[in-house]
Amino acid sequence: MKREGVILFLLIGAGAALRFFYLSHFSFWYDEVATVIQSRQLASEIIFSPLHPVYPPLYFLLLHVLPISGTGEWMMRFPSALAGTLTIPLMFLLGRRLFDAATGMVAALLLTISPFHIYFSQEARPYAIVIVVLTAALLYFTRWLQSGQSRDVWIATGLLVIGTYVQSVAALSIVALNVFMLFHARAFRPLWRTWLKTQGFLALCLMPYVFLSFREYLYFWASSHQLGIEKPLPLRDLMWMVGTILFNFAHGFTFSLRGFGAPIEPTDAWGRLLVKTPFILFILPLILSGWKQLNARGVYGRCLRFLIIVPFVLTFLVSLRINWLMPNHLSVVLPPFCLLMAWGLCRLLHPWNWIAGGLVGLLSFTSLAHYYFDPASQREPWRAVTQYVASHSLDGDTLLFDAPHSQIPYNYYAKRPLPRMALSQNVPLTLDEETQLRKALEHRYKRAWLVLSHNLKTGDYYPQLLNTLYMQLDIQRYPKIGLYLFRVSR
Repeated sequence: MKREGVILFLLIGAGAALRFFYLSHFSFWYDEVATVIQSRQLASEIIFSPLHPVYPPLYFLLLHVLPISGTGEWMMRFPSALAGTLTIPLMFLLGRRLFDAATGMVAALLLTISPFHIYFSQEARPYAIVIVVLTAALLYFTRWLQSGQSRDVWIATGLLVIGTYVQSVAALSIVALNVFMLFHARAFRPLWRTWLKTQGFLALCLMPYVFLSFREYLYFWASSHQLGIEKPLPLRDLMWMVGTILFNFAHGFTFSLRGFGAPIEPTDAWGRLLVKTPFILFILPLILSGWKQLNARGVYGRCLRFLIIVPFVLTFLVSLRINWLMPNHLSVVLPPFCLLMAWGLCRLLHPWNWIAGGLVGLLSFTSLAHYYFDPASQREPWRAVTQYVASHSLDGDTLLFDAPHSQIPYNYYAKRPLPRMALSQNVPLTLDEETQLRKALEHRYKRAWLVLSHNLKTGDYYPQLLNTLYMQLDIQRYPKIGLYLFRVSR
């Protein structure tokens, strides 16, 4: 026991170091700036005017009441980093209860060095907090299954309510637990009356959120294709995305933040397969072995399977309508997935368990090197962009944004006010629209800065258009951001 405590203490220290390291180095990106803006509003506005139907108010209220709102990257990301650190001992306790102490320790180690979890712990968004809340909920849920004490399931239910009000993806775990209980109704017949009471209480607690967000959900669902952001992927790409998410969960060495956590990949099929070779040869067999070995844990192994399968299936079905199959929306799967990998490692014979563990660690630390030090793998550097524009702009300059939402992170960091224009998303422009754009630029301004920010709708259309009309004076390329300067005066 003393040895376990020392190892766990070292893991917590290492996890805290990895999560607080470079915490303020990366500038806010769009979603984080939106978090800052929402947390600065009045409490009534946070509750009754949600930023988005999938973002419940509790996380923003937490930032609102704490003396950190708008105080900079480090303080705004501090709750996530703290929550990510606290998840490590909870992972050990959950693994020890479901399997044994060795599996719990390995699961805690995997979570400690998980680039995916470190990324969530280093951004001002609610995913790290919902992960720690759900891990605690699963710990009390499994205690209830083993002990039958109603107090444990009521605590688990309260944590599930909190998790759902922090981030609605927690509902995926609620559905998974209910499906698990339904499939094992006969095995847990003495517990069903208590379970039904807790689920009724949970539904009652979630009714205010459902009532407030129902209309926004309907609008978002109906207008998703018109918005163009959540357009569904083809079925083949959805299946590839499932593999990519598993790849990222399993510490894939090409981990990147580009495309909502998807790895940077070559465009050709052979190249995409090549970067996943370590995953296919080493990690995938480990996952499959752990999945098969879950039979040895009986009902608790099946519980882990439901916690992984059900969120993937539900998210996949929703993605047939809108593109919802993204790693952050499946963040609730990360704790059970780490337990699955840990169980697979612990069930391997010596020395294969050490070899496989070393490979996982090597891939993880390679991913972390990319995450911390490779500019292509980092968040959008809006701080650097605004500083460059401020130091090189002149009177008579204007800013053009190919994506309207790009103005939000730019405005957050901008010190010098410049006139701004949001370009049309419907490209190519008609002749009349192009003429109106030229008149608006040439009659008012001398130079125009064009800011490109991973807008898939317009692509390279506007740089090519302005290059044909005006003289290009400067170009600066940043990770996921392009900055162009044109002379527009005649």
